Amino acid sequence: MLGKQFRCPHCRKQFTWAHKKPITYNTKVKKRADYSIQSLEPKYARKIVADSNKHNEPVLVVRKLSHLGREILSELSAFKGELHLPDVMTLQDIGDRVAFKSNLTFLYLDGLQDISPKRHRAYLNINAPISLCSFHRISPELADVIKNRRFPTVLNGISYLDEPAAELLATTPGILRLDNLSQDTCPLKLKGRFFARELKAFSDELIELSPTLARCMRDAITKNTLSLNGIKKLSATCANELIGDHDLHLGVTDLDEEAAEELGHHKGSLVLDNVVTTTAEVFQSLTKYPKRISLRSLKSLPFDGLRNLEKRSNATLRLFSLKKLNVNKAQQLARLPIHIELDSGAALSTEAVEILKDGNARFTIMQPESIDPEVMQRLAAGDVQNISVDTTTELQRKLSSQKKRLLQDPKLELSLQKTLSKHDLKAINTFPKHLRIRFNETVFFDLETASRVSQCKADFVFLKTGSLTDRALSVILIHNNSIILGAFEATHEQCKIIRKEKKVGVLQIPLFLNLDLTLNQIKELRQNERIKLN
Repeated sequence: MLGKQFRCPHCRKQFTWAHKKPITYNTKVKKRADYSIQSLEPKYARKIVADSNKHNEPVLVVRKLSHLGREILSELSAFKGELHLPDVMTLQDIGDRVAFKSNLTFLYLDGLQDISPKRHRAYLNINAPISLCSFHRISPELADVIKNRRFPTVLNGISYLDEPAAELLATTPGILRLDNLSQDTCPLKLKGRFFARELKAFSDELIELSPTLARCMRDAITKNTLSLNGIKKLSATCANELIGDHDLHLGVTDLDEEAAEELGHHKGSLVLDNVVTTTAEVFQSLTKYPKRISLRSLKSLPFDGLRNLEKRSNATLRLFSLKKLNVNKAQQLARLPIHIELDSGAALSTEAVEILKDGNARFTIMQPESIDPEVMQRLAAGDVQNISVDTTTELQRKLSSQKKRLLQDPKLELSLQKTLSKHDLKAINTFPKHLRIRFNETVFFDLETASRVSQCKADFVFLKTGSLTDRALSVILIHNNSIILGAFEATHEQCKIIRKEKKVGVLQIPLFLNLDLTLNQIKELRQNERIKLN
């Protein structure tokens, strides 16, 4: 849920909220759970709720009801869905003596323009998300009541907040929606909370950071990660305000010694994957306390700055790769009692393995295909205990991440993977949502790989297809969903095979991705309606 007036600093487009708006009234359409009642008795409220629940209605609307009391809300709260009371203007005075039991998924009181923190506290204490879109101001007293809510509170009519009210709202454990609150006038504590929680998906869009905003974001963290990949420069003061025990992602490309000294006191994970070069002094400062340091763009490891790592057994250092290790450098790494993760193992030689295998350092290579076959054979020997190869594919790792995020239409972009294993097939087909998977590298389509693709319940994009054997092509055509082929090197005979055998699913061979297709091949392919060339 995102603030409407918060804008991307690059394109200036608004970040938009989820589509939760007050329900509209069409007098020409009569729905089952849509009532117009000026005076509602508790027994009738109970009846319409029971009827709506019986028919599994997702929304119950009661119009023309201008006053809402304790007994009516108690009955209506038994509804198992969204309750809209758009014309309620006044509430019964009940203080906080009443605790409403609720089955509601959302309560909309968008006609209500004011509420008393003392006389109406019980309504705000209801265990359900609540929408109060007609409120134009929030007093500190009212904010003090809202701050205790653990459910979402929608205040889309608010365009300005005083500092005291904003500071109280920033502490609520429930989600806040303030569609019409401008980013420019939003008090810093509340802005920090938004970018650490409701606007967390857009925190990487921030390109400037003040020490105050940095402190507010750090204080508002709820899921142990603060991501600021849009921040390219960081002062020592800001760095000091960001550190703690959480995971910290920064987009800085260069660090001075003062900022590095502050970041070195961070005790959580520290991700600086845009740093390309650094000095021994900066590297040594950075490695004091972080439990995990990621520097995947670092071109050269400063071996003169390893002193702090020599004393730490609980630290992890992640790099993309290392340059070819000579005997001296391999011996220096072997002394470190830390865990080193390498995306690529291309720097390893059999000579380096002989030195590293007897050292204190523990290594994990993330990309098996990057390791020289001779080195891989040596790693498989029983006496190499401290160098392991992660055989989990890029696809499986990204699928695991998608499961945690629960996106509606998940898409995977595979930058390095060139294979599809039987374990990948199982992971795709047991994933709870329909996937779209894009391979950026050329996949070798032997018969086994083609068979696995044909069995997958996902859509595929192969940007660099290359040439396929006739048998592999025939197997791929059995695929039931959508496949897009780019840079496909097809013969005219293969175009005939595609035209004849593509009887299920959709095969897209876009002309802008396949410039080598001849006019005759295009004419052949267009005879099958399951083949799309646009």
